[in-house]
Amino acid sequence: MFHALIDIGSNTVRLALYQIMNGQAEMVLKKKNALGLAACIDNNSVSEVGVNMLMDVLRDYRRFLDSFSITRVDGFATAALRSAENGKAIIQQIKQEIGFDIRILSGEEEATYDFIGATHGQESRDGVLIDVGGASTEVIVFYDNVIAHKVSLPMGSLSLHRMYCRDILPTTEEIGEVIREAKDIVEHEPALAFLHSAEITGIGGTMKGAAALYSQLYGKPEENASGGIPMNAKRLPDMITRYLKDRVQGEEDLAKYFRAAADRLHTLLPGLAIVEAITEHFGADTLVYSDSGVREGFIHGEILK
Repeated sequence: MFHALIDIGSNTVRLALYQIMNGQAEMVLKKKNALGLAACIDNNSVSEVGVNMLMDVLRDYRRFLDSFSITRVDGFATAALRSAENGKAIIQQIKQEIGFDIRILSGEEEATYDFIGATHGQESRDGVLIDVGGASTEVIVFYDNVIAHKVSLPMGSLSLHRMYCRDILPTTEEIGEVIREAKDIVEHEPALAFLHSAEITGIGGTMKGAAALYSQLYGKPEENASGGIPMNAKRLPDMITRYLKDRVQGEEDLAKYFRAAADRLHTLLPGLAIVEAITEHFGADTLVYSDSGVREGFIHGEILK
């Protein structure tokens, strides 16, 4: 049978279609819209323009699902609607006008599904998992595949871009402010104090863009045993500084950035600044990108359980 999953994120909205057979789920189709809801928040509420854009996207998803008589639909929303004062009202509007039941995940729930998605089927191990979203960043510390700490940090790639950057690419001064803000938030989170990890696994769009840019700049590294793409964390500052607005960029370098970050040109550098702050805090030498995350965790944690 087919089962659709709608993910309303702070930066993108996605419709993923899974075929579920014999207790297994295979994603057979994905639609993505770079909506940027976190940039549509004014006075702690999603603006009317933002709500209308979201409703238009969801109506398009409804028409698509109805065309194929797909009736099994679940959905969730993360930081943008979670933090918005009118988030619950928007969820009710979606239900009334379109018929989708959308659940707003708490930061703790989002972190849990991130963890389930990234570690499902793996052998027991210790580590740190991060998911840099548009308006929040989830950090999960685990030992023997059991969560020890999970934290939702109040910063994301889109929210920090909106806060400090005036153009698509930040200047040296602006990225400095982003990095200082990110480091301050990480360092003042009690649950992360005195924790160290040589390797950090990252999921989500920022880390996907980071892995793509890393491959463009330095050559694609071989996948590790878990199927992830490892990156040298010490190269993060170079990945950030060579694309700042007030630095001279060669055409070939810019072409690599366009290839890697086509749908997140304005958010990738702030996202990398968050990743840099976290890796520095943990003393990590290696970053590993994993292609499984919150949607896969939701499937395994809620639909296949």
